[in-house]
Amino acid sequence: MEKIVPIEEKLLTKLPAAEMAARLMIYPPRRRLDLILDRADAEAVVAAMPEQDFYLSVKELGEQSAAPLLALARPEQLNHLLDLDCWRRDELVAGRVLAQLEEIAVA
Repeated sequence: MEKIVPIEEKLLTKLPAAEMAARLMIYPPRRRLDLILDRADAEAVVAAMPEQDFYLSVKELGEQSAAPLLALARPEQLNHLLDLDCWRRDELVAGRVLAQLEEIAVA
């Protein structure tokens, strides 16, 4: 039996990577991830995501569930993630940096 997919999602999957990335945030986090991973050009879609959308997607999914996103991320997206999560005022939180780097390495 064929899975029923809303027409908006069918159209979304046919868009170029950058256009798809610009429209992803209207979907719930898990669906967003599935839409990305269902594409042959998933890396291009993730690369086209603005850093703040990438960050929010990782946070909404949880770092373990977001491992595929972390594996496909651009260095700038990973830097943004580390910048927002690992600094408290002007102090680097070393334990948080190590935890984040472990998550990225596992991905």
